[in-house]
Amino acid sequence: MLIYTLWSRCIIVALLGILLNGVIRGERTLSDYVELKEKRDLLSEVVDKLEAESQAISVEIHRIRHSHQYAKKVLRSKYHIMEDNEELIFFEDE
Repeated sequence: MLIYTLWSRCIIVALLGILLNGVIRGERTLSDYVELKEKRDLLSEVVDKLEAESQAISVEIHRIRHSHQYAKKVLRSKYHIMEDNEELIFFEDE
């Protein structure tokens, strides 16, 4: 019985040694895992920001398509489009 428990302990220690060796020197080490997890978290944040930006742009497109007044407001503010009866006056700074 003593030989059986000693033998099973040796096998467990050997298996743990093999596993640790694989983690430390293997193709995918623990540091690789941590690095990949950090990159995944960073990319997840970027995706979340881009999804929020995409949603905001979709709302803006919807507002422009469904409101003639809002479309005119955007054209005037972003692209300085004027009505036919408007004139642009420049003042010189003194």
